[in-house]
Amino acid sequence: MIGSQIGVYRGEMARGSLVWLDGPGQPSSSHVKMTTMRAVAGGLLLAVSCSVPLLGQERDRALQRIELRLQQPPSVLRGLDPVESAAPTTFGIFTLVPPTGRGEMIRVTIPIGELASRAFKAASAARRRRQEAGTRREVEAALHRLKEQQPAPKH
Repeated sequence: MIGSQIGVYRGEMARGSLVWLDGPGQPSSSHVKMTTMRAVAGGLLLAVSCSVPLLGQERDRALQRIELRLQQPPSVLRGLDPVESAAPTTFGIFTLVPPTGRGEMIRVTIPIGELASRAFKAASAARRRRQEAGTRREVEAALHRLKEQQPAPKH
């Protein structure tokens, strides 16, 4: 009776472990927690032990060479000097500007504000033309009706 109220303590000597059971065949929640904590601790230990050799590795020499090349000043390419005072060149809506930063070959500027302004003005002008054409048709129809309602002149 006491064993069923408190729980059953079962020893398994073959495996070398003792298990506390809440009921028939059910391990206690503390045993489940302990087993889970052991599994997590084992996983962390395995992860740390596998990452230690990676931390000891040297950096790749190719990466070091790239880093050194980026730190060096840019070299002159076959007698071509960078043009500092070149004036911007315009091709339609695009403007070619001399490069200002390292690694830039060309810099293209696009006047977004001007393009948006042109688009809104064009839409507004098209709306105005449609309104004027509609008004013109209404006036012509009203004049036509007025002509039809007037009696013909007598001769």
